Amino acid sequence: MTMDNAVNSVAAMPKTPAKPRTARRKKTAKSVAGKKAVKPAPRKKAVRAKKTYSKEELFARNMALFERINPQFHAKLAAMTETHSELIFDDDGDPDIEFRGTRLYGMGARRHAEKQVADFWQSNPDRLQFIPPQSSTLDLVAGDFTYRIMRRAVDAKIEFVRNPSTIHSYFLIIYGVGLGQHIEQLIEDTNCKGLVLVEPNNEFLYHSLSIFDWAGLFERFEKDDDTYIMLSTGSDYKRIHTDIRNFVRGTCPSFFDGTTTYHHYPNSVMEMAQQDMQKDANLFLSGLGFLEDELLMVSNSHANMKKYDSYIYRRPQTMRALPALVIGSGPSLDGCMDVIRENMDRALVISCGTALGILLANDIVPDFHMEMENVELVYDILHEKTTKYDLSNTCLVASSTVDPRITDLFEKKALFFRQVLASWEIFSLGADTGLHEVGPTVTNCGLAFAQEIGCREFYFFGMDYGTRNKDRHHAKGSIYDPGGKAEYTDDFPKQRTGNFGGMIHTHGIFGWARAVVELCIRRFRSGRTYYNCSDGVAIDGAVPRSPKTLSLPAGVDKAREIETLLGQFPKYSREQFDVSWTQRDWAGEVDALCDTLIGLSDIEDEDYKLRYMAAVARTLIPKDVAANAPILMIRGSILMVLISAAYYLSRLADRGQTEEFEAIVRDEFVATLEAMKKEAGDGLRALEG
Repeated sequence: MTMDNAVNSVAAMPKTPAKPRTARRKKTAKSVAGKKAVKPAPRKKAVRAKKTYSKEELFARNMALFERINPQFHAKLAAMTETHSELIFDDDGDPDIEFRGTRLYGMGARRHAEKQVADFWQSNPDRLQFIPPQSSTLDLVAGDFTYRIMRRAVDAKIEFVRNPSTIHSYFLIIYGVGLGQHIEQLIEDTNCKGLVLVEPNNEFLYHSLSIFDWAGLFERFEKDDDTYIMLSTGSDYKRIHTDIRNFVRGTCPSFFDGTTTYHHYPNSVMEMAQQDMQKDANLFLSGLGFLEDELLMVSNSHANMKKYDSYIYRRPQTMRALPALVIGSGPSLDGCMDVIRENMDRALVISCGTALGILLANDIVPDFHMEMENVELVYDILHEKTTKYDLSNTCLVASSTVDPRITDLFEKKALFFRQVLASWEIFSLGADTGLHEVGPTVTNCGLAFAQEIGCREFYFFGMDYGTRNKDRHHAKGSIYDPGGKAEYTDDFPKQRTGNFGGMIHTHGIFGWARAVVELCIRRFRSGRTYYNCSDGVAIDGAVPRSPKTLSLPAGVDKAREIETLLGQFPKYSREQFDVSWTQRDWAGEVDALCDTLIGLSDIEDEDYKLRYMAAVARTLIPKDVAANAPILMIRGSILMVLISAAYYLSRLADRGQTEEFEAIVRDEFVATLEAMKKEAGDGLRALEG
């Protein structure tokens, strides 16, 4: 994954696969005495032999770098023939930046960096930390792995502390480049592998081209198989946050815990980016997937595709004349029934998940109904509704991964393929047969469908992503009512600004869903208008609109519009199924991948104990190519295993027990891979029969 396609960021990633340092497996060492947490090793001044360049040579060398890795940003730098600030030097040649008589550093960039970095480590350094991984918060694979390593740690009298007991961190985020004199020391101190540099002031970057060897830094990170670097620029704090999240998820999210964050100088853009990132830190680790779910989704897709009776969604090339009402089951839906009923003949009505029953009970029959979850409860709910109500004019739009019984309940159905799943890589008919950003909630799926079929106006109802009253979390008549089919157990520990003012109680999943909606709005902004009629959280890019003000114009033949759209969807044929399923040995390919990962666990590196884990992560998150089906099937569970392993390895109370605990982790990691190989192979071979 690179960020080269982003105007405001540049990145370098490794070019070649990792090479094992040695090929021998460590044996578990005997228990090491001592439980007291050790302090980080004393900081050493970074010493790196490097060629000396004149200011002019360094400037030209750095400009050549940016022209290579990001031509658009290079053009911005090249256009800066005049600057408002000035690069100056004191009598010792120590550089500084002066603006209207005020200097950025005051004591020279080198002296300032040395003092600031030393003070940083003497204070309480900023580290991003997550709750301890436990069996109850992980999938079955990672939960079992965590239980086993902790059980063995207890037996070996290995103890852990609350905070990282080492200053090393996989990711280092430096807010503020300035003249760059602090960067090398921080890299040396943290031994980071993923370096994020944020600089909203292009003039500072321009001045640094004559002082700091950017080319040398990027070349060094490009040369090492296990190092990654990104520079994010510009004044959009949300873009900076998104750049960082994409970088982390595209390298190794498993090692995000313990990330060191360093602030070089005060700046509101960088402070807001950091606050935004901390607020949505769960998004960095959300939606990784897990083996059991991937196997179920492949099995369901196998059964659904083998029926040969469903339309397959294919993205149309024409725009729709009707607006879309995208409807969730948030509590504010209660007050919107009349306005939806009054406008339903002048819009495409798209119900999402549990909103269907609420709408039907209020005499509103949707044109499209969205489903994507593969749990049995969805079938039970839909069986009840299709038995009680006439849904012959409602088209089910569902993921190929849903319970196969669901598609039998609807006369009209169109299946889409969910991207970044194993089932997508196996069964999809191309990029235009999938919807983008369909999770984490089914309302995200509904919006994605409305956008991609070509609607130009969107009205959100019941897309609250929170509540004003914690005791009222869904609309009346939902399955979460007292005595309903399901119990709602989520808490609302967070608050966000409301669409119509005030504060809304919300939680992590809803925050993730809102962020995805905002991403989709930014992606499909041109020529489209979005209105948020929900009394929930504010959604960037969606105009708050009171439902009572909505009165859509008539004049479009709705039935013909829907018929035309469905006529563009093909059927899934027997020939296509055979090409997708029978011409590849999917179980054998998963076996081979697991064997490769087991082989990587032999890598040992005294300077970087997690080298083999980094090699595993790089195999599972390949650079510049899409992950294949075997990778997608097992990746999520393995990444969660790595989350747990890295978390506890960084919190040993006695760093002298590192080798012993690392050996435990390595042994259990191999055992986990072998168990996953069997589970995946058995599941896929059962489908072949």
